[in-house]
Amino acid sequence: MSNTLLALLGGDPRHRQLVEKLIERTNAGTLRWTRTPSTYETILKNGTRIGFVIASSPIAQLLSHLSGSTGWAQFSVRQNDGTEILTVEGSTLPASAASLPDPLRGAISTLFAMVSKKGTDKLDDVLGELDKT
Repeated sequence: MSNTLLALLGGDPRHRQLVEKLIERTNAGTLRWTRTPSTYETILKNGTRIGFVIASSPIAQLLSHLSGSTGWAQFSVRQNDGTEILTVEGSTLPASAASLPDPLRGAISTLFAMVSKKGTDKLDDVLGELDKT
């Protein structure tokens, strides 16, 4: 099946399956997400990097939250060698403005909501290490 036809039909169903598994693993606490000022990222055991690029400024994040848009600018999955497996651009439109629901984008937004609550930063890492001593 051509990529164009797959796109019209909602993409490769394995993309959504991948995101659903990430949701399960994140919910179970088996994936550790690390936060930087502009990203959330987790790295699988085989080196695959999965990440979100978040809104570029605090004002953009606030507007995103207030408007009901996704809050993430880009979601990507890349193999250890840099090969891109999946990249999805976030919507800047409020969820109510979308003409048709996109199950993949919806699943990614669900994952982002979970990750943004669970993601840790370097300070959290240091605090965690201090708790262990």
